[in-house]
Amino acid sequence: MLKYRRILFLGREKNIQPLPDLLNTLLAIQQRGGEAILDQSIINIVDEKTAADFARHKIPVLEKTAEADVDLVVVLGGDGTFLGAARRYAPRHATLIGINLGYLGFLTDISLDNMQQSLLEVLDGDCRNEQRFMLSTTFNGNLLNADLSVAINDVVISRGSAGTLLKLRVYIGETLAYELRADGLILSTPSGSTAYALSAGGPIVAPDLDAILLVPLCPHALTYRPLMVRADYTVRIEVVQAESARAHIDGQGDYLLKSGDSIEVCRHEAPLSICHPTNYDYYQTLRKKLLWGG
Repeated sequence: MLKYRRILFLGREKNIQPLPDLLNTLLAIQQRGGEAILDQSIINIVDEKTAADFARHKIPVLEKTAEADVDLVVVLGGDGTFLGAARRYAPRHATLIGINLGYLGFLTDISLDNMQQSLLEVLDGDCRNEQRFMLSTTFNGNLLNADLSVAINDVVISRGSAGTLLKLRVYIGETLAYELRADGLILSTPSGSTAYALSAGGPIVAPDLDAILLVPLCPHALTYRPLMVRADYTVRIEVVQAESARAHIDGQGDYLLKSGDSIEVCRHEAPLSICHPTNYDYYQTLRKKLLWGG
């Protein structure tokens, strides 16, 4: 009996189209789980030729605009594709697994060469499940579209196109932490600590730590350092002075901020559930991707 029954294979069209291995993998899954498994599996965002190939084998293809109630989302692409999928499906309590077709691949940790074997093992339940927390964001007390308010990596406040610094007032819970003059501020999960926050001088935070990381961007005073706080705190940022400031959630969307605006970031009620191969090791991933010891 396969652990996951309703499976969504998702990727950008250019990533899925040149992958004949995907069809072979699906047929191997069918052989393992019987025809019923493909009756419950769906493909999303594929080109017409690939969709026709799948149809000949009775593999249903989901319309690009349709939603799906799924148990497992198999993401084909890089970390950016994974982030987009996670923001949409993790709040719906789906588990995600990534096939790395990108560059770094901190979140997509299965190689294309091992796709078939790894997926068959995962579907049999031979895998490591990991739960990480996500962030939820409100602007001036209002929640954005549910898919747009979720951050897997980070919420970034930046000065935008203005040549002047932002002035921000940062609260941890109900306590004023500091007033900041800077190019901006990154609020990051441990997952995002290897993304923009790392480039801005923040530490790498192990994904099993429940902490929100605050990293100032080019602060006016060098005494402003990265700060980690418990993930059960709400971090509130008041925009004291800004001309064309922007807020970005996982690099998606572009929200204009003005003086007097308020942003609240807190732990999302749903976790991000990621499925890894049994040999997955976070620190081995860091050594490989960051060339430690090379």
